[in-house]
Amino acid sequence: MTRIGAPKTALLVALALPSLAACGSEPSDRDLPQADTTVAYTYVGPATAPNYHDEYVIQFAGQQATARIGGYGVVKGDAEPARTTSSRVSPEQWKQLVDGLDALDDLKPPAAGCVGGSTYGIHVNSGGRSVVDRTDVACGPTATEVADRYRALIASIAPVLQLPG
Repeated sequence: MTRIGAPKTALLVALALPSLAACGSEPSDRDLPQADTTVAYTYVGPATAPNYHDEYVIQFAGQQATARIGGYGVVKGDAEPARTTSSRVSPEQWKQLVDGLDALDDLKPPAAGCVGGSTYGIHVNSGGRSVVDRTDVACGPTATEVADRYRALIASIAPVLQLPG
């Protein structure tokens, strides 16, 4: 049997305590309780004539999602939405949203000088802290990949909220 002396024990305790204190202190992308997390998902379509331009923002709070859908200025709050829809968010829909966040981490920026793309954004707050705050432009060679990954986050709730495109 090996005995650890007091100095070694003190060292082990000193090294272990900070790591124990950190356990659970920062929510991970997969540790976002629905009751304590809010999400704002935004989409601003490409620069087109007003009749063909779509924008929307979906606010997720608790078990509710509310979408404000319209044209230019809706996401910034400068214009009233053409319509507002809402739906209950099931645990499965919440899981799809949260699990998909990791897929955004390795998105590449659009090519330099790329104009006319669509802009997607996701802003997640949990436990009073900003956990995710990112915006990506779907333009040029990366357009499909960016759009697909963002759309996957809301794929199961988009039809219920009657989102365009």
